[in-house]
Amino acid sequence: MERLIFHIDVKPEKMWSLPVRNLLFLGKASEQKLLNQGIRTIGDLAREREANVQLWLGEKPEHR
Repeated sequence: MERLIFHIDVKPEKMWSLPVRNLLFLGKASEQKLLNQGIRTIGDLAREREANVQLWLGEKPEHR
C-alpha cells in the first residue's frame, strides 16, 4: 500500500480547501504541474498517491 502525502489527521476543515499555492516551498512551476493534473487544493493533494506526485514533480533526493 502506498503512503498518502499528508496524514489524514490534518484538520481538513481548516486546510484542505486552501489552494495548493498556499503550501510552503511550493513554487510556481510545481504549482502549475499540479494544476495540470487537476490538483487544485491541499485536499486534492492530500488524497493523491505519493508515487503520482513524485512522477509529476520529480523526487527530491532528501525525501527518499
